[in-house]
Amino acid sequence: MPVPMRKILLILIWLISFLPVTLSFGQNQSIPSFPGAEGFGKYATGGRGGMVYIVTSLNDSGLGSLRWALEAKGPRIVVFEVSGTIELKSKLNISNGDLTIAGQTAPGDGITLKNYPLRILNTNNVIIRFIRSRLGDLYVDHPTFPTNKEDAFEIVRSSNAIIDHCSFSWGTDEVASIATGLDITIQNSIISEALGNHNPLGSLNYGDRLSYYQNLYVHNLIRNPSISSLTGSGLHDIRNIVVYNYGFRAIDNGPNCKVNVYNSYFKPGPATLAHEEASSISKKFLNPTMLDGNSETYGKFYLEGNFMPTVDLLKDQWLGVRLENGTNQKLYLENCKNKDENGNLVPFEIPIGLYSKNLNAQEAYEEVLANVGASLVRDNVDKRLINELKTGTTTFQGSNSGLLGIIDSQNDVGGWPELKSLTAPKDTDRDGIPDNWEIENGLDPNKADDSLYSLNQDYTNIEVYINSMVSHISEPNSTIKTSGIAVDPEELSLEIGKNYQMKADLSPSNATDKTVFWTISNSQIATVNSSGLVTAVNSGTATITAKTQDGGFTDSSTITVIGSENSMIVKSFTLIDASNNNEILEISDGMKIDSELIQNLNLNMRANTSPTIVGSLFMSITGPITHSTTENVAPYALFGDSNGNYSGRPFSTGDYTLTATPYQEANKGGMEGETISIKFSIIEVEEKTVPDQPVLVTPIDKTLNLSNTIDFQWNIIEDAVTYHIQLSEKSDFTTFFLDQDNLASNQIQISDLKSGIQYYWRVRASNEVGYSNWSTIWSFTTKATIKAPTAPVLLGPENLSSGLTGTISLKWTKPENAEVYRVQIAKDEAFTRKQFDLYNIPTETFDINNLEAGTTFYWRVNASNEGGSSDFSETWKFETLKGPTAPNLVSPADGQPNMDTSVRLEWETVIGADSYRLHVSDTRDFSVRIIDQANISENLFSLQNLEEGKIYYWRVRSSNKAGNSIYSNIWSFTTKISLIAPTTPELVSPIQSATVNATNVAFEWKAVNTAEKYQIQVSKFSNFSQEIVVNNNGVTGNKINIATLEPDQVYFWRVRAINASGSSPYSAVWLVKTEPLPPLASPLLVSPANRIMVDTTSIAFVWEMVPEADNYQLEVSKDSTFQEGLMQYKELSYTNYILDSLESGEKYFWRVQANGKRPSSQSETWSFTIEEDLSVLLARSSPVKIKAYPNPFEDILHLEFSRTIEGEVIISIMDSNGITVFEEAVNDIKESITLEIPTDWPKGVYVIRVQGFGIFESKKIIKN
Repeated sequence: MPVPMRKILLILIWLISFLPVTLSFGQNQSIPSFPGAEGFGKYATGGRGGMVYIVTSLNDSGLGSLRWALEAKGPRIVVFEVSGTIELKSKLNISNGDLTIAGQTAPGDGITLKNYPLRILNTNNVIIRFIRSRLGDLYVDHPTFPTNKEDAFEIVRSSNAIIDHCSFSWGTDEVASIATGLDITIQNSIISEALGNHNPLGSLNYGDRLSYYQNLYVHNLIRNPSISSLTGSGLHDIRNIVVYNYGFRAIDNGPNCKVNVYNSYFKPGPATLAHEEASSISKKFLNPTMLDGNSETYGKFYLEGNFMPTVDLLKDQWLGVRLENGTNQKLYLENCKNKDENGNLVPFEIPIGLYSKNLNAQEAYEEVLANVGASLVRDNVDKRLINELKTGTTTFQGSNSGLLGIIDSQNDVGGWPELKSLTAPKDTDRDGIPDNWEIENGLDPNKADDSLYSLNQDYTNIEVYINSMVSHISEPNSTIKTSGIAVDPEELSLEIGKNYQMKADLSPSNATDKTVFWTISNSQIATVNSSGLVTAVNSGTATITAKTQDGGFTDSSTITVIGSENSMIVKSFTLIDASNNNEILEISDGMKIDSELIQNLNLNMRANTSPTIVGSLFMSITGPITHSTTENVAPYALFGDSNGNYSGRPFSTGDYTLTATPYQEANKGGMEGETISIKFSIIEVEEKTVPDQPVLVTPIDKTLNLSNTIDFQWNIIEDAVTYHIQLSEKSDFTTFFLDQDNLASNQIQISDLKSGIQYYWRVRASNEVGYSNWSTIWSFTTKATIKAPTAPVLLGPENLSSGLTGTISLKWTKPENAEVYRVQIAKDEAFTRKQFDLYNIPTETFDINNLEAGTTFYWRVNASNEGGSSDFSETWKFETLKGPTAPNLVSPADGQPNMDTSVRLEWETVIGADSYRLHVSDTRDFSVRIIDQANISENLFSLQNLEEGKIYYWRVRSSNKAGNSIYSNIWSFTTKISLIAPTTPELVSPIQSATVNATNVAFEWKAVNTAEKYQIQVSKFSNFSQEIVVNNNGVTGNKINIATLEPDQVYFWRVRAINASGSSPYSAVWLVKTEPLPPLASPLLVSPANRIMVDTTSIAFVWEMVPEADNYQLEVSKDSTFQEGLMQYKELSYTNYILDSLESGEKYFWRVQANGKRPSSQSETWSFTIEEDLSVLLARSSPVKIKAYPNPFEDILHLEFSRTIEGEVIISIMDSNGITVFEEAVNDIKESITLEIPTDWPKGVYVIRVQGFGIFESKKIIKN
């Protein structure tokens, strides 16, 4: 159902006009259209509260017609008093909204529309329920109102509508579609059997907030349904649908749209599995597509709970998704998934309460089987479709295509079924509600109260009525309260021992709880079981009561039981021969007695009673004889008897009435029994004769070419008992093919007749008197044996033909006696991949269209007649013209800037292409095309008068007779702006007076649109008169990094822009400072080790090399501040130096300085001590005693020494693992020292060690 581009703007304007409705969705919308309404259209009110229109005619138009009701204005509800098929003469449009169509009210098989579509057009607020629209192809070529390319049902530019339990089929475009809709629901409906002679397409839908709920899409090639973005990126919510026997695709398209697909059931069928790509398409239920080769247009989808019997979707829903080809599948499948900012798959949000049920896919399948479509009374079409869905079969195939289940015309399936209409229930007040329903529900049938809310606060009275008619379908789990009960019969008389089934009618008739409790007032009289079966026990009267479980409503009936001892009846009458008391026969009502049977006899009539003996019996007879009597003694005879010897009278012919009544006592006394009366006749039977001569009926005389099995028939002869038929190849019947007598019927079937023979036949009748004359002799001739034809000879297209396009005419010779042909076309020589297998082609030529381009096809033909089929012809093959590939663009290069306003576009020549089509646009999606040029014969095209300074996009496709390629990649170019000298750049960074690292300075300025390049100058002078350290006039961007500046300097910089027209003035001059270089790394001292005691006066000083150091300076002093006794050794090239003749017994300090281009660095200061002479040592080596307390200690430890210790002393504390945890150097200790110990030391044993000149003492201490 394509929409012309010229209509799109109008559609968008229409959609915008509905924006206030969009923004207010869900406000004050709490009452569903009817119980069971779901989705975005569930709050439509339709004709609620409006007029009632009653359809009484199946005419196309006029008073009482459906068109009359739909063309009315104002809120209205349409009900029906007729069922059947309405043969439309033009489109049936609903242009005035606020409408409810209650198809469920049609008495009988319901309403079907044929020949033209039903459409909701440019309106809103519509409810349609239980209607069928089966379009068909009868008027596709109508001169005034053709139905080619029409949907059976369509919603066009409308909003706020719900379609429920409808059946749509046999469209010549799609079957049922929404062409720009807002807040629409299509639910519980069947969309089936799009006609393949036209477009076998299911449903095409575009708009916003569209719901597809529990629908069945069956026997459609594609679009089951199709989602379109013709009016923008709307939201489509698909739930619980069932799709069966899709020929190629189930749900498809959806570009730029938002689509939820929940809990739906997709069942491949015979057409699916017969497709050449069955291995793939039978496992796919969703086929997203992009627009015009632009992958950004793929729609977004959320999938959950969907089921296919051919693939495990529970494992991964996206296994059922197929893009256009394998490349797109790999590149863009992820683009189709709707995700949140964290990358999680999420559904598109819908309003809370939009759906009342959440079925899984299997539950939805069962619900669809049970209730989908116009299911109050399913017609034969829907019954067949449901059975085919259930069994996984098809009944018919396309008469032209041969596709299984996908038909080409409604004639393929027998056309429209006959629908019966029943008498409509009485509606006195013409308010659309039948009288009996109003009475059942407490309404007045003489008062039109349809629009009142007497029964329900949410729905008017007529809505309650029309909803109740289908509540078992729409609300299968709802509760319908009982409102009353009526017992039938109100009074009952029953004999002892007899049974009677009572009946209880509930109000309303579809009440949910139908439980009734039966009781009786006196079980001695009669009993009643739980189902209302009454059994009479004893004579008397009792009351039977029925009570409903729901509501406790009651009604009663009175039963009278007649005792068996008082039960008296006349069972029969017997005719007696009074001369010998023999019984002649039993007389029954309506009997005719042959007068010959009783000729010359005296007769009596005996009444036979039950019981055999009664008190008395009154008998009477009227007619040619009139007599009555009362008999007190059995046998009870009309004319009396004497001890069983009957009296009698002769009876003449005529009509008689015989009556008898038994009594409990003699002489008609006591209780009276049941009177019985019969009528009988005595007649004179005419003398019989032989029957009349039969008249032959069929086969008609001298008929030719009959089959070998024939049904023979002649007229029925009234007094015939049997018939005699003779069949012969000779007209004189001297020999017989058949000679059969004693036939009870006036017809016979005779088989195995010879072919090509003339037969003669005749019939006569017989009875007990004899045979009639033979009938007139008729003849007929059977069809001669036909020899099967020989195989045709193929004529064209010539074998091995190639490059075929368009309509391909297959032609072959006509063998003798050939009647029809079978044509097979396949992609392989073994014909295992048949594209067509066509039967009953009546001519020697057949036209094939739309064959796949660039493909080799094999074909063959056989001929048939009634004698059989020939072998297939020789197999020939031909190749269709291969469609061209997409062109490769050449120039200008993609993204090319600064193009002139006249541009020559060029692309590579495509082999096999006849022409090219070029699109040029200033938008990437080509929604507006500046150039749309087809039939370009060369591989180039010149553009003129383009706008300056604008981006243009272009693409090309190639074409030949086989069709069009896809479009090329999209390239762009930008036209230049006529140049003038550029404006002055504005500096950006480094900002004014910034200090930067000289290693790599990034300079940046604002880009100037028309600049082709820039010149930057950097100088140590603000007027740039000298020392311009950077002068670069070839900078193509608006930034540059410079690594040649000196550290710790002040520089000035400026920029100007340059193009072919000249240069701009220089920018403002900014100042930038470079940071000084960081100092060299500090030398690391090696030896002598820090604080070491040495025994030599010749010391080798060693340190590690410093990178970038040119030389080193060594300083040695007895003063830690290096103020006194300094020894300096400068510009040392190596990392070691030896000093001799240092003094014994002295402590020295030393350090090293590294020098180079960067600032110098100083090492740490280390010390060492040279031992004194032995005599001096001995004088200072007297023992030292150490006392430590408190011991154990906590955070304070006192040490006392027995004498003063000169020089440096190292005090160390080690834990139990020998690890030093405390160390401190102390000079010239007196008698004591106090140490502060960290409080976080663990408890345990420690060792304190004191090491100094001439002493080495240790002692254990304990930490608490």
